[in-house]
Amino acid sequence: MSETNEKSPNSNGIEDTQKVEVDTWAAEKAKLQEQADKFKNEYLYLRAEFENYKKNSIKERSDLIKFGAERLARI
Repeated sequence: MSETNEKSPNSNGIEDTQKVEVDTWAAEKAKLQEQADKFKNEYLYLRAEFENYKKNSIKERSDLIKFGAERLARI
């Protein structure tokens, strides 16, 4: 009965290999998650920058229309 409870060297080696693979996959998953978070933050930053650009260009355009004639009146 003691023979069935003991693990053979081959099965222990397989378990070690599986553990290494799991650790490798976990490390790769963490790396990919970090990269995804970085890309998401960059995307959100660029999106906010573009929204600010649109608002500023609309404001500049309306100011140009509003005050453009004022400049001609001074000349």
